[in-house]
Amino acid sequence: KVFDESVLTSNTKLFEFQKDTVHWLLKRNASLNSTDTGGGKTLETIAVLSHRFKEGSIDGIFVVTPSGTEYNWMRSFLNFSNVFVEEDFHIIDNNNKVKPFDKIQNKKIVLIASHLLKDVFLSYKKGYKMGSSAKLIRWRDGAFVDLKKEWNKKSIACVVDESHLCKKMSSIKTKALLANKVYFDYRYRDWETIRT
Repeated sequence: KVFDESVLTSNTKLFEFQKDTVHWLLKRNASLNSTDTGGGKTLETIAVLSHRFKEGSIDGIFVVTPSGTEYNWMRSFLNFSNVFVEEDFHIIDNNNKVKPFDKIQNKKIVLIASHLLKDVFLSYKKGYKMGSSAKLIRWRDGAFVDLKKEWNKKSIACVVDESHLCKKMSSIKTKALLANKVYFDYRYRDWETIRT
């Protein structure tokens, strides 16, 4: 696929190595971007998502972030991409984490801190009481919500920023994310690499 640079704002330019990465990412449905710190992983990811959204191959974007960086991601989308406007975003927080998807069907991008994943997905589990321990939940039995149906989306891309924070397979946030991966048609993980 040829990257459509018109999805980027006029003051956003990709370096050649970033263009190479974007072209590489567009050829895949799942990837792990481990470009060095400061190499532009966020810009590359936003470029790919904007391209996919404009071409119609996705109609929803689910971004899992480290705590406190949801607004940074929203600002980056708005600074780098001309495909989205502020009204397209929904940030899930402690005040709106219970069964949020049917209430935000008009939103294109959902931003969620990784520590809230279990609460959001468990809020759809029949009989689960918020605040209860999630250690005994059988996540491998599958998702508790049909994410595409609830959010009214046909094709969803999932981005996990700082995915090394979700690498422990026994962690509840990792189990919650993996239980729902069937709903993510495109999966992008950004992994921070630090050279020593």
